[in-house]
Amino acid sequence: MSRQHFFIKPKVQLKYLLRIAGVVVITSFVLYVFLRNEINSGLAGVLDKPALADFSWALTKTFVVVTLVMVLMFCLHMLFTVHSLAGAIYALERIIKSVAEGNLKTTMQTRKGDELKDTVVQLQNMAGKLSNLVYDDRLKVQEAKQLCEQLKKTPLDSAAAEKLKELESKIAQITMQFKI
Repeated sequence: MSRQHFFIKPKVQLKYLLRIAGVVVITSFVLYVFLRNEINSGLAGVLDKPALADFSWALTKTFVVVTLVMVLMFCLHMLFTVHSLAGAIYALERIIKSVAEGNLKTTMQTRKGDELKDTVVQLQNMAGKLSNLVYDDRLKVQEAKQLCEQLKKTPLDSAAAEKLKELESKIAQITMQFKI
């Protein structure tokens, strides 16, 4: 199972990109308002009104450009960060779904930079250990079947023979839903 698209979970990735963009814009706006008020009050006695208005407009344009650059940079950074999280979440979901369906030999490749990679590996290890337990149980089931076959060869009353058939039926159902 390999992933071939950068947007693995677009809704998740978009949600976090919009959040970080919002934080950057709000932080920039608060900083702009605070600095503008401080600068305007400090320069009010030094500059005349037209010069102060020109300075204020230049400050506003600079803040808009800086804010847009910051939004772009943070979004690019978050795009890669969220991608590595989304990739790991995708892998975890696939493994969990596969194990829930009884496939205990499921594997999922993770990339070097994926977040939660250790969790994916641990989940795969858990599935492997469960597979080994099911395999061991199947060996025990085989032994139980052999014992049932031996019992069949001994003289049994009809009630015991019926119970033996019932036991064989239940033994046949044990662990068969797992794919190992």
